[in-house]
Amino acid sequence: MATSKPGPETSEGEAAPSGAGPEAPGAGPETPGAGPETPGAGLQASGDGAGRGAPGAAPPSPAAAVAATAAAARRRPRLDPSNLAMLRQLYVNLCVQHGMCAPGPDDAPGLAAHREAEAILAAGRDPDAPDEALSWAAAYRAEQLIVRNLPTSELRAELARRAAGQAGSDDPERQALAKAAETLLGAAPFDEPEARGVLLRLVSARQWDKTERTQIRELAALYRERLNLVCVGALGVFLLALFLNIGVVMPMGWTYGVGGGYSGLVTAIAAGLFGASFSALVGSRKVTAVSIEAMKTMASVSQIAARLMVGGGGAAIVYFFFETGLIQGVAIPDLDNLAFARIGAGAGGEGGGEGHARTFGELIPNADVSLLMIWSFLAGFSESFVPRMLTQVEGAAAAGERRAG
Repeated sequence: MATSKPGPETSEGEAAPSGAGPEAPGAGPETPGAGPETPGAGLQASGDGAGRGAPGAAPPSPAAAVAATAAAARRRPRLDPSNLAMLRQLYVNLCVQHGMCAPGPDDAPGLAAHREAEAILAAGRDPDAPDEALSWAAAYRAEQLIVRNLPTSELRAELARRAAGQAGSDDPERQALAKAAETLLGAAPFDEPEARGVLLRLVSARQWDKTERTQIRELAALYRERLNLVCVGALGVFLLALFLNIGVVMPMGWTYGVGGGYSGLVTAIAAGLFGASFSALVGSRKVTAVSIEAMKTMASVSQIAARLMVGGGGAAIVYFFFETGLIQGVAIPDLDNLAFARIGAGAGGEGGGEGHARTFGELIPNADVSLLMIWSFLAGFSESFVPRMLTQVEGAAAAGERRAG
């Protein structure tokens, strides 16, 4: 909630509060929109002490609430500066709204909720408060507690704003909440307790949405970080396989591929691995997941490894197609002519001759090796490349059988 134009939705907005972790926002529902069935019911757990049945129960002291918040903060990762600035702004907005609340002296549940919100927001009032004293989950809790004591005019305004935000939702529960809010706003007299219950559910649903987006953003960042490492590693494997075959490690006597006998299979598979990792890295820049579980699966090590194996296996299949001669064309490499040529020599020149200098930088892959690397990279980069090739070979084989028959 907010009193200014942006509101906490904008001040918090699309920030990625990494400290929010997997917690559900505040004391919100496990599923969006599943708020309390009675007005203020969601506040009883901690705001009302023993609940409405025990109005005299002592609420938690501000010192205890702040200590609990600090202890929980020590178990969370630190927020980055941008998220911390937005969190502080949310605290400021909530402090303003909290200042509008004035529960009556006989309203024991309202007073308990007011004191708990005051304890949570105490850190936000101090610009020099340590970062560990602030928490997205605590701010969400304070936002729910403030709903309990909003004055009628602010309650109506906030209910209208929240309902408008859910009007275009595809979720039937959200649409039902928005419709209920509109009905309450148009009714006379205004049913204030019911309106607080609907507003609390709208607030909880919005908090759930923001927490879910936060989790998805954090998992997407983890996915990209892992892909960066995998792509660098795959490139290193590819270059290592290529350079060792050129024979650059002379002190160890590695001359395989320079004096002849170079098959290119290992290097082709390495090129396929690099192509698969490069494809995944490029695609990660525009990754969109519809759920936390989908993003978890995508970011898992096993899923990334499976993608690499598909790329390496596809490159090996392409190599075997070239070896059998089932694929013909101008741009198809001749595996019998794979070699490394001196810089400036033709593709079929002195590439594999014994008289070649074997120092690093004087030998380059000839045209056939280069074509094999390109095809292998494409086989790893495109998941549909090998299936299309199989379809092409299958069609050619069927045509041959028809001509023979």
